[in-house]
Amino acid sequence: MAYQVLALKYRPLLFDDLIGQSHISQTLSKAVETGRIANGYLFTGPRGTGKTTSARILAKALNCVEGPTATPCNKCPICNEITAGSSLDVLEIDAASNTGVDDIRTLRENIRYLPTSGKKRVFIIDEVHRLSGSAFDALLKTLEEPPAHALFIFATTEPHKVPQTILSRTQRYDFRRVTTAMLAEHLQNLANKEKVEIDKEALFLIARKGEGSVRDALSLMDQMIAVADGPISLEQTSRTLGVVDRKIFEKLLEIIAAGKTEPIFDLVKVLFESGVDSADFVNDFISYLRNLLIQKSTSDPAGLLDISESEKEALVRQASFFSETDILRMIQILADLLGKLKIGYDERIFLEIALVRLARMEASITLQEVIQRLKQLSANQPAPASGNMFDNLKPPHAARPANSQPTTSYRRPSQPAQSSPTPPPQPPPPPTSPTSCAPPPFQQAPRPANDQIIPGQPINLPRVQMGWSGFLDLLKKRKQMLASMLSEGKVSDVTDNKITVSFAPTNITNKQVAQKPDAVAVIEETLREHFNIAIRINFQIDASVKPPPVASEPSAGLEAVNTEDLFSSDPDLKKMVEQIDGEVIGKKKIEE
Repeated sequence: MAYQVLALKYRPLLFDDLIGQSHISQTLSKAVETGRIANGYLFTGPRGTGKTTSARILAKALNCVEGPTATPCNKCPICNEITAGSSLDVLEIDAASNTGVDDIRTLRENIRYLPTSGKKRVFIIDEVHRLSGSAFDALLKTLEEPPAHALFIFATTEPHKVPQTILSRTQRYDFRRVTTAMLAEHLQNLANKEKVEIDKEALFLIARKGEGSVRDALSLMDQMIAVADGPISLEQTSRTLGVVDRKIFEKLLEIIAAGKTEPIFDLVKVLFESGVDSADFVNDFISYLRNLLIQKSTSDPAGLLDISESEKEALVRQASFFSETDILRMIQILADLLGKLKIGYDERIFLEIALVRLARMEASITLQEVIQRLKQLSANQPAPASGNMFDNLKPPHAARPANSQPTTSYRRPSQPAQSSPTPPPQPPPPPTSPTSCAPPPFQQAPRPANDQIIPGQPINLPRVQMGWSGFLDLLKKRKQMLASMLSEGKVSDVTDNKITVSFAPTNITNKQVAQKPDAVAVIEETLREHFNIAIRINFQIDASVKPPPVASEPSAGLEAVNTEDLFSSDPDLKKMVEQIDGEVIGKKKIEE
């Protein structure tokens, strides 16, 4: 037997078999059961959603030997002929190739003949919007008053091109796009029937590529089954179908959030070498950013996002990287890029420039935040005499000597005063030392409290993670032991310019030493110097963090020890360790 493609092999035979069209299957089933059949039906919707299939099922429901029934038997000769497309009572016409008025006149001549074996003659006109205006006019009278044995079913993907006179004479049913999750589940069921092993993420990729069309998704599934020799993986599916894996977008977004440009050129090189279309890549990236915007903006994104669980976890993690305004600006830059790609110049150059712009894009800040930060800055300085808060930003005047007195200018009176004698001359003040005229020493501004908003551009997790090794190198020049302790931790979160470093339970000593006030001051000062942003730091113990591997040679002969118990039994040892900023790594017996 010849091979039959999946779209035909598993074509729905009953209303209940339709995928994602329950609102239509229930309505048509009820109409058949109650006998309320209209003269004409108009099925509209995207391609591959079941319009022609529903027309055939309705024709079987009306002509089945057990009917009219909402569940045709699919066993009688009439049902088999309709399924095979060979029934004389069900005529399928392609309006794209039969557009003229003469074709409609022929149809009007044939409609008067009674059905040969069934109860109804059903005329299914696909892509009805392709009919000419004269053809629509010739169809009006027959559609309004057809013979009792005739039924018209129109199918179209562009209902706005159908004249209003036709729409008013038919019942309209709008078919919906099938959701990605529902389509992936349907593909999984067919894969089980075909005994094909395929990765779940690959199914979601095929379903997303189908864009809500069951027929398109099944065609892609056929293609993957033909290519694969064994289990179908996500990487193989992405490479075969020319679809960019969502993990690429996750990686790209983290690169953009970190402000790095060098990895962008490497990523674009890989994309072009793999043959990915630039316009498709940009459209998919815009779709990914749209999902990120929904995750960021809505309280219940699950009802709006049609993605897999792993993609949801990535969106939840990346939602804190950008503000809503930043995401909108990124989408606008990519939308402008789509217009440039149509010009015909070097697509690679345009794509690289746009992605570099995203990486170099400054974070958005609202006017309210600017005012709030200016108020905070002015609160830490004395109020200017003019009342203008921006006067505090002017450079200060030279400092007055500590023992100097203010001078007063006055006008000499026109007549000398008679009652006041001239005071005796005062001796000149003693000469001041050079140091007394020097300005007061510089005093560092007080550090903001932990609950205050720190001025500066916000920082995100990818930027900290990519720059963490450089920060540790800088800290090592100042506090080598402290840098070594921090290297054993993991940056787990960045929120409101506050970095959270997690340590394994076995490294509780590192946490205790690092969170001392003097250590925190050194760390935050180094962070400010390295990232050029005011940053706070916090430490915690996380059981999910794995302790770093310990080298075998330095720890040879050492016995593990509980640091807390050791310090509680020997306070002097604890005091000594704190003074030298040291760490207890074990206990070793010294032979005499």
